[in-house]
Amino acid sequence: MIGIAPALVTKPARRPQGFTLIELLVVISIIALLIGILLPALSSARAAARQMTNNTHLRGIHQAFFTFAQENKGLYPGLFPDVGGGKERLSSGDFESRFPALGDEVGNSANARARLGLIVVEGFVPPEYTVSPAESNALIEVWEIGTDFDEQHISYALLTIGSGNSSADKASFRRAEWQDTANGQVVIAADRDTEGSGDPESVHTEVGSGEWRGGVVWNDGHVGFEDSNILEATRFGTQSNMNDDLFDDDEFGSGSVIEGGNARLKTEQP
Repeated sequence: MIGIAPALVTKPARRPQGFTLIELLVVISIIALLIGILLPALSSARAAARQMTNNTHLRGIHQAFFTFAQENKGLYPGLFPDVGGGKERLSSGDFESRFPALGDEVGNSANARARLGLIVVEGFVPPEYTVSPAESNALIEVWEIGTDFDEQHISYALLTIGSGNSSADKASFRRAEWQDTANGQVVIAADRDTEGSGDPESVHTEVGSGEWRGGVVWNDGHVGFEDSNILEATRFGTQSNMNDDLFDDDEFGSGSVIEGGNARLKTEQP
């Protein structure tokens, strides 16, 4: 009897575990491509978020000024009604005696740090509001009670307010706007000029770029993010200005808070 050989059972070849080199390279390439696509979008999203928060700070500063004015005969911090019905600025000594928590480095009413320090110490805004979320200068930090409120606690520039009405004092022409006029063509506060001695720059632009971009709050409370320090039009009282530069380096020196000890906006004589 002829035997029948059992059928040979062929097992399927086992696939090697893990990725092949080609598969691994393909996956790495796809991940690198996705990162290349997503990183700029994430960077833009972060920049947009900083700009939004920055403008929230500026809006809050203006609202604090407006609220302060309700009990100060319409005048913003830094100007106070005098006995003759006019306006007076506080000296450095006045600030030190009336608001000792600010310390002795705050200066007088002309200083942005003094006027911003006033709304902080009076509780109209938290200290975080005077420092931009985009701040790149490591020397600028949020103020803590018990330390001097000085130029190292502000990121923003304020409209200049003069001490008199002399034609040589450009700031005096802006003084009438430092109150609740609701003038939608006058800038009250903005991101400062971080460069100070050349073309204005800001915390939102590259160092050495010679470009300024930043948040601006107007006296009617609207806030915008401007692409240039040259504004198409401003109006102070009945005087209109075309192509008005925010910063006045020739009159007040450096606009940088660290170098100049101040952050103030341009005032151009009408």
